[in-house]
Amino acid sequence: MSFKDDIAMTNSVRDLLTITESIKIDNTESNKNNNTDNNISYDQSFIKMYEIMNDINHYSIQNPSENFQTIYSKVYRRLNYLSKLDEGWDGFYAKPVNREVLIRLENLLGKMDIHDINKWAIFPDLDGNLYLDLKSTSKYAGINIYNSTFSYFVEDETLHGQDDIPFSIDELIKVMKSVA
Repeated sequence: MSFKDDIAMTNSVRDLLTITESIKIDNTESNKNNNTDNNISYDQSFIKMYEIMNDINHYSIQNPSENFQTIYSKVYRRLNYLSKLDEGWDGFYAKPVNREVLIRLENLLGKMDIHDINKWAIFPDLDGNLYLDLKSTSKYAGINIYNSTFSYFVEDETLHGQDDIPFSIDELIKVMKSVA
């Protein structure tokens, strides 16, 4: 996948979160008005995708009062959650998250500063890899972590990035810090 594909994926993830949040709000309002929980029939795959994307809220809110242990705990819970996704977690043909990719990210966490970790949200991709999304309002950035490589993109005033970078924890940390 190229970094331009990463941009499309980032926009898709953000669009999905926006759409599902508005549907959730609409459904809540509809239920209040009609006193019933069965007003909208959701496609099960859409609900599952929403749950996976929405689960990020359990740790993604940047709270300056959270300490080191709290943030790491939330990130490890997220990785544990992602490790349990089965084949077809999206309701179609998505692969489970590759165990080797999860281990790479776990190893990375032990070497990163807490403030650097808290700048990124972690998502599964359909091929069993992990996607890190920069939590920023000033620019879009994303990193895909594969078995033996990673790629990234940044869209601030210009679009730039790199594909097929051989995986090393030090190189990934360097990219994460420079991008954020």
